[in-house]
Amino acid sequence: ITFANECQFRECHPILDPRFEYSVARDKDGPVVFVGDDEFQSIEVRVTVTNRGGDPSYATSVRVSYPEELLDLNTSSRDWGPRPVLVRPGTALCHFGNPLLAWKKTTCALRFNVLGQQLTKAPKYFTINSTITSSPTFPPKILAPMADVLTVKVKMSVNVTISGEILPDAAYYSGNVTDGILVNNGENKIGATRLLVRVRVQNLRKHSLVPNSRLVIDWPYETADVVNEENGKFLFYLLEKPYVTKTEFPTSANTTIVCDSRALDKLVNPYGYRVFKSLRPQPRGDPVATAHVDLPPNHPTKYPQLKSKLEIDEMPDQGNVKRFTTRLSCYNGQLRCVPIVCDLGPLSYRAGAVSFEMPARLWDNTMRQDFKDVFMTAVQITVTWRASVTYTIDMGDTDHASNSFELKIFNDMEPEPVYPKNMPLYIGLAVFAGLLLLSILVIVLWKAKFFERKKFKRRFQRTKPASEGPKQPSPESQHLNSPGPSLQRPVNIHFAGERHVSLHSPPISAYDTMNS
Repeated sequence: ITFANECQFRECHPILDPRFEYSVARDKDGPVVFVGDDEFQSIEVRVTVTNRGGDPSYATSVRVSYPEELLDLNTSSRDWGPRPVLVRPGTALCHFGNPLLAWKKTTCALRFNVLGQQLTKAPKYFTINSTITSSPTFPPKILAPMADVLTVKVKMSVNVTISGEILPDAAYYSGNVTDGILVNNGENKIGATRLLVRVRVQNLRKHSLVPNSRLVIDWPYETADVVNEENGKFLFYLLEKPYVTKTEFPTSANTTIVCDSRALDKLVNPYGYRVFKSLRPQPRGDPVATAHVDLPPNHPTKYPQLKSKLEIDEMPDQGNVKRFTTRLSCYNGQLRCVPIVCDLGPLSYRAGAVSFEMPARLWDNTMRQDFKDVFMTAVQITVTWRASVTYTIDMGDTDHASNSFELKIFNDMEPEPVYPKNMPLYIGLAVFAGLLLLSILVIVLWKAKFFERKKFKRRFQRTKPASEGPKQPSPESQHLNSPGPSLQRPVNIHFAGERHVSLHSPPISAYDTMNS
């Protein structure tokens, strides 16, 4: 059926001015829809066409294509104006009028409901394409583009936290350096400190479910040592496979956590040390299953380049004693790390916290050899959680959760004595100073006549020989022989040739006896 119109009898020149408007949630990245959002989400496309010419425009309409698995066209709108029509799944059509009269404006509004349950399989972006068409018989003059595209980003807002600790939080090493590895011995031969590395992951956003996620534990396997060699020296020796403890909240889902078998085969007790069962913490969870688990697509595949020298800093406020500290991390070139990748499966709020526990030993011999001049060594472990999904994860300024925790290791070895550089000179000066001081002391004592002997007179002297003549009487004998008023003592006369029995004079009491 052919309808008559005025443009059949004259040439018409309509002038169309199209405008595209969108009503959709926006954030810093632009239009967005959120996976698992409890609130109703919708997208509205409003297309307005104004005929600014003096002639009518025939067969003017807008065609909109959209992803049918994510959006549902709402055809029950009660707004006044043209109503959209579903042409086929994924395509809608709305007519502006036939004809669109001169100097008239018409708006088509297409509303789409977001299928939240289907967004879990959505890509990172999807588009809505709108195109305005008109009769080719009477082509209009166009004042603006007749097509437009709305790009919408698919996101999931999550609140996943990671916490970790190493028990005990401080370790000490001492003793002497040993050679070789003692195979088939107890785990205490590795080192004196037994470690328990604990990692905890939890989804704190209510009514949310992350379909699939993975945990990456950067394990400090070896030190950098000689960077040109393939292997370094052991640092943290993993004794057993990680095991998962019970969650705080009961859940009906029986999800098995799987960790990468390639990493665990390399790390877990490669030299067969005997693990002490009595030291295992209680209660004990279930060991993780093992299989090939790859890194998440957006996770770094390599660590930074190794450095040949330690980055040592002097510790402040140590007085006259100089002490040094260093930090070892997988991301500062000081460690050879092995990533332990674990597939957590669905991570929901109802599942509660997922805890990993890994028993290990500090390899003391490495600390004695390479860190004997370092007082404190901080070893850092980094744990990263990433969602394995096609859409974008929104966690504020990042798309993943990460946390680092460390173990402080103190040097308890006795420091070797440090001798001065000019030790022989100091010894010579000390000896010279001692001799000089001794000489001065001797001179002072000599000047004070400390070394002269005292001379004592004998009270009684021996008689002289006969050749020397008669002995002169002593003053004491003269006093005894002098006559007194009541007693006259006899005078003893000694001759030169007479032999004396005693050198001493008889006591006074003897004279008294004789007189009586």
